[in-house]
Amino acid sequence: MPLTRERFDPSRGEYYEEAIELSWDHYLHLIFPEKSPVLEVLTKKATLKEAVFAQSRVEKLLALFFKEELPLHPAKIFDFIYREEGDLLFEKTHNVITNLPEQAFLQKKALEHDQEIKQLKKELAPFFQELAWNYEKLLLIDLYRLNVDGRLLPPPLLSKVEKMSLQDFREACGRFVSIKEALYGLAQTLFRENHFKKWREEKFKTYLADKRKEEKRAGKKEARPYIEYLDEAEKELFYEFWHKYQWDFLSLLIKKEITFTPHEEWRPYFDAVTLWRNEIDQGAHPALAWVNQYHLFQRVLHRAQIEGMAPDILISFFKALRRFEDFQHPLLGKYGGIKEGSEKELAKAFYPKQGYGYMRSLAFQQATVFGSIFKLVPAYEALRQRYVKNQGKGDLNPLTIIDQKSKGGAIVGYTMDGHPISSFYHGGRMISTCEHSGGVVGKIDLKGALEVSSNPYFSLLVGEVLEDAEDFYHATDLLGFGEKTGVRLPGEYRGNIPYDIVYNRSGLYAMAIGQHSLVGTPLQTTMLLAALVNQGKLLTPQIVLDQEKQPLIRREIFLPPPIQNCLLQGMKQVIMGDKGNARHLKNLYPDLVYRMIGKTSTAESIERMSLDGITGCLKLNHVGFGTVFFLSDDFSKPDLVVIVYLRHGGYGKDAAPIAARIVQKWKEIKAKHS
Repeated sequence: MPLTRERFDPSRGEYYEEAIELSWDHYLHLIFPEKSPVLEVLTKKATLKEAVFAQSRVEKLLALFFKEELPLHPAKIFDFIYREEGDLLFEKTHNVITNLPEQAFLQKKALEHDQEIKQLKKELAPFFQELAWNYEKLLLIDLYRLNVDGRLLPPPLLSKVEKMSLQDFREACGRFVSIKEALYGLAQTLFRENHFKKWREEKFKTYLADKRKEEKRAGKKEARPYIEYLDEAEKELFYEFWHKYQWDFLSLLIKKEITFTPHEEWRPYFDAVTLWRNEIDQGAHPALAWVNQYHLFQRVLHRAQIEGMAPDILISFFKALRRFEDFQHPLLGKYGGIKEGSEKELAKAFYPKQGYGYMRSLAFQQATVFGSIFKLVPAYEALRQRYVKNQGKGDLNPLTIIDQKSKGGAIVGYTMDGHPISSFYHGGRMISTCEHSGGVVGKIDLKGALEVSSNPYFSLLVGEVLEDAEDFYHATDLLGFGEKTGVRLPGEYRGNIPYDIVYNRSGLYAMAIGQHSLVGTPLQTTMLLAALVNQGKLLTPQIVLDQEKQPLIRREIFLPPPIQNCLLQGMKQVIMGDKGNARHLKNLYPDLVYRMIGKTSTAESIERMSLDGITGCLKLNHVGFGTVFFLSDDFSKPDLVVIVYLRHGGYGKDAAPIAARIVQKWKEIKAKHS
């Protein structure tokens, strides 16, 4: 099956479906960046002979350190063998620690096999000399083994196919699997019409009688239908038949040769497969998918010059062509992103977690990190507690600080008394605000903190102002996170609220700014903004087709006007304030911004983008912007909520113009249809 995805052709202004076969080369370019040293070796040394040779040398090297009572992971052996070369060790990159008994054993074996180790390292040098990481060395060998299992290529066969490229060999595997599956079905039909028909006439009565006796001995009250026994017997007999003759079937179809003279009982199969072969060679059955695979397989054999091979050697070649189900060997190395160390997991490593092309919706079906827009949650809870404590009287602002980062980053701000606020504060680590005017934001209250998206402000809010960290957890839950919104679309993701914030101070500070292990969906954020402008009504989103629907209210949160006004004014300053992160909208959309409020959002995540040892893991930004557009200047008539989420984007302000453009388009649509 090819990899398919929808693409857009700007020259024609049309969408089209792109289909790409997963070849060996394409697989490698999906798991490695262009300048990966492992990819370079696999490109330069890309024949079966080289792949099998490298495998055999490493297997011999590892065998020198084998002891059944003290099994050692290959990563530990390589860390010991290549330690003196100054190569980067698994010990440093993957925390693979060798204990004292293991070190003593490795040193002993190294002395016993000193010359052999030196010779094997010399033979492996052409493969490993450009690979600075032991991680990369073992990954190279694991990829060679994934492509071809050297143990399945005996010397007589290897001498015939040693120049075959890994690309052609892997293609042969894929084509061959399709042919074998088709031939399996054909053979099963022929078996049913020949061998099994005869067996049923001669032996099924006796077989069924024996089964009935077994049922009586087992004390079963109801007899099993005979047709089930018939199907069971056919499966068992065909399995034995196929296991015995499958390779001859394949040899006959592909090369018109078998390893024996067909006897009378085998003649119907011989004639049927020969007929199929002749018809296909003459261009018949082009609509069958496996027939195309057959022709492509023949081309691979021709390119690899596998012609004139004796039937027994050809069958050995067929047996070396593995399916995905045959990837059973454990991996030699430990690789990030591959939880289970098996060949199957390595084979699947090319496929993006979010899907290829037709992925799950980022809006509501998969986990996303929230970032700064989530700061509205601690802001709400702090305002609520202060409002209740003061019985709705007085200033609601819960905290004022000076947000000012020191040059080294050890200080993230100052209290109003002038005391420095350390990045390591009361048992946890806080993140400084992204640089504004050289890292100096200045004096800010809650509205100002929303305007500039201050990180230490909201971390202090949950850590020092709220009565208990658990209040923050419950507020998050109350505002709709960690649960499905109820939209009537399949596959909605509920998200996760980390409970460890009640004792993990760093986690508490991080969650306050929308980080930590807090995940959810942009749709949840949309419903949060809608609740803040709808007097606290948390709604269930609905799909509106041709008529308006009555709103479905999930629950109502406590949101008196003073709390609501404070939050809305802070979000207004994000756009209209002198330091607002989305202040550039004033110049881009001057006619819209006076009725818009918003909140920028930038979150960071560490993601494995490839298997490359150096650039495989990257720190990436996820950015967004949430806005509400009103029909009135006093923000009393909300009209539209827009959430823009840009996966792997730059900064939250980059998403703001997109949201404003959507609002503008919404106004145009309404004007046209009003």
